Amino acid sequence: MTTTPPPPPPTTTTTSAAAAARAVALHGQASTLAQAGQLRMALPIWGEALRQDPDNVAVLLGLGHALGSLGELDEAADLAQRAARLSPQTAAPWLLMGIVSLEQRRFQQAIESLLLSRDRATPDERDGVAVALGQAWAAAGRPAEAADAVSGVELAGAYLLRGHLCAERGDVDGARAAMVRAGELEPDHPEPYKRLAALLALSEPGLARELAHHALALAPMDPEARALVEAFG
Repeated sequence: MTTTPPPPPPTTTTTSAAAAARAVALHGQASTLAQAGQLRMALPIWGEALRQDPDNVAVLLGLGHALGSLGELDEAADLAQRAARLSPQTAAPWLLMGIVSLEQRRFQQAIESLLLSRDRATPDERDGVAVALGQAWAAAGRPAEAADAVSGVELAGAYLLRGHLCAERGDVDGARAAMVRAGELEPDHPEPYKRLAALLALSEPGLARELAHHALALAPMDPEARALVEAFG
């Protein structure tokens, strides 16, 4: 069961103002690289930022999300726990913890962490947390809770989840409509096109082939998009 981490242990050193400022600047550089898809280039910059200021929660979370995206889940979980000890009443550490737990297939732990994140979320954070919570409920085999979690959420991730839930119950038209809407909300993201290609592979193979090629054009390094293109020939 997920519990609130204990307070951080006392430290014998303090971060100087200059080091804290350097950490903030480095975090900005690393975040820019990460947003451009250059996660591995961002990692050492975040590492140096953390060396400058070990208690900077934004740095812990940025590095944690990057490591999680690269499959370094144990390291990402450690960083999430450190951030939660430092800032237990904010949503972001618990969100990272939930995302990592979901990737580790620890579904109940993911749900508990994401519920804590939802309780602490600001209005700007609520929809993103809701999508992650819905994904965790769906992965745990609780489709009703998953649908309820993203009710009214106008994000591409919410529509992708709705599409998945529709497809699971055989509602192809509903799944298609949800995935099309996801593509409208995030036209430069490959995921809606990959999902649509897989959904329409048998019923509309020509359109599915076009969608797979479009997904690969958006994300040439995406192995799922490349596999879809190869499957369609």
